[in-house]
Order: sequence, then structure tokens, then C-alpha cells
Amino acid sequence: MKLKNTVWGEAKLCIWLLALLMIACAGVQVIEPEARISLLGGGPHTGMWESSDVRLNYEYVNEPGLITMNIQGEARGKYDQLTVWVFFLDAEGKVLQSRTVFNTGYLAQTPTERPRKGGTKITFEIPMETKKLAFRSDVKPYSFGRP
Repeated sequence: MKLKNTVWGEAKLCIWLLALLMIACAGVQVIEPEARISLLGGGPHTGMWESSDVRLNYEYVNEPGLITMNIQGEARGKYDQLTVWVFFLDAEGKVLQSRTVFNTGYLAQTPTERPRKGGTKITFEIPMETKKLAFRSDVKPYSFGRP
């Protein structure tokens, strides 16, 4: 009986440790290698990034712990909302921080007022171990018949 209780206690401990490990690992996001952009020091440095939603031309100046980005974008079609994020990554592609660089707001304007082109200049504090960056976009397609 004592052996049964000991084995059961150890099994419960292993299950709890495994659950904690899974929870801890679930929060780590890694960006695929083909989407990573090497972050160079100084600048300005320029580049272009495309998704099915948007095309971005960007310029950045990277100083220790700080990045200033000038981003010009063009949506590929009509939308109700367009959001673009930048991810700051370590050398292995793990996400250290993400920031929104552009968000139109949902149905903030009528379809004829929603810009297909636009830009922003923004400065972020970034983790010192940042070695790469990546962009992501999301679009809520235009809903016909809405204002």
C-alpha cells in the first residue's frame, strides 16, 4: 500500500511538472526563418516587405535599445480594418516584443475615405538582445453593404 501511494504521488508530481513545462513553452513564439529580417546597427537602412494584405517600404535607424521606423504601406484591396505589427526577435527568431505600427480601426471611415496608401514614423524602445525583426499584417476584408 505504501509503495502504491509513493508511485501515485510521484506520478502526480510528474504530471504537474509536465503541465507547468507545457504552459511555460506555450508562451514562446518563434518566427519562421524566411520571415526574419536581420537588424543592422546604425542606419538608415531600407527594405520592403509584402503579404497578401499589404506592401510595406520601410526605413529604420537602430541605436542600442531604440529603433526609429519610417513605414510607407499600400493595401492590396478594400478593407474594413487593416493592422500591421512589427516583431522584435532574438538571434533564434524568438519573439521578444511585438508592437502595432499601423491600425486603421474597425470601420473608422467610410469605404471611400479608407486610405489604400499611407505611412507612419514611429520610435520604439526595444530589448537589447534584439537581432532581427519581422512584420505581420491582418485585414478584415471589405463588407459590402456596410457604411
